[in-house]
Parts: sequence; C-alpha cells; structure tokens
Amino acid sequence: MGETTFTTVSSAPRLEGGRPVFDSNAWLRLPRPSTRCPVSGLSRTTLAELVRPCPRNGYRPPVEARLLKRRDARRGVLLISRASLLGFLSELPPPESATSPTAKARESAATAAQLAADCAAIDQRADLSDQAKGLLKGELRAGKLRLADISSGEAAP
Repeated sequence: MGETTFTTVSSAPRLEGGRPVFDSNAWLRLPRPSTRCPVSGLSRTTLAELVRPCPRNGYRPPVEARLLKRRDARRGVLLISRASLLGFLSELPPPESATSPTAKARESAATAAQLAADCAAIDQRADLSDQAKGLLKGELRAGKLRLADISSGEAAP
C-alpha cells in the first residue's frame, strides 16, 4: 500500500494578552454541492471560479486556496483561505445604487406618471398650437425640458 502523507494546515498564532491564540477558521472547505459558503454566502461554483484558474478570472485566481490530499490520490479537500476570500470581497466596488430593483421600478413608474401628467397639462393649454404642444411634449419626454420651464414662459416656442 502507498504511504499516506498529510500536510498540516494552520495559521500563525495571534497574540491576545501575551498568549498565542490559533485561529481554527483560517481555512474553509469548499461547500458541498447545492449549498453555500457559511462565511460569504457564495455558491460552490462561484467559490471554485475564484480559487481555480479559469477564463472567468483570466486564469489568475484572485483568492488563495490549497489542495489537501494524500500522495497519489486523485481527489482531495480544497481549502480556501478565509483571509484571502474576505480581502477579495472587501476590495470589490460597492453597488452603483443602494436602491433595490423594486424601488427602481416604483421610481420609474412615478416618473412615467409624472410625465403623463405633464403632457396632459400641456394638452390643456389653449394658448399653444398643436404643433407647439407636440414639440414641448417631445422635449419633456427627452428630459430636456421641465413643466415649470413651460409654465414660466421661458421655453415656450
């Protein structure tokens, strides 16, 4: 039978009160299929893409990992550096907007309702020709004009 060799995986101790304390969570196992990482909430597939060279990461994995296996074994345990994973996640840019898709949809609906009300207000104006009303509504829809500008007489053709 083949000789079994194990590699010890540990992190350097940190000091608390002058005494060394070893962090037992320095390395995370790749989660089982259909489960998510308990630390990051990422799926097994996403974590695998972060630690293995592949086209999605330009063949340069951004997160450090180690493969723990016996000599001559085909499979092993993929261990992901917790510090490296959290460091990678903290370097990601924040989302462009903190609003949720539902809030964006509500905002868009409110904007559409306001636009419809503004167009109706233009249609009510008796002092404008139909051609002028059409031009003004086109400018409103394009965002180049506000109803307040029309009411004040600044943008009236």
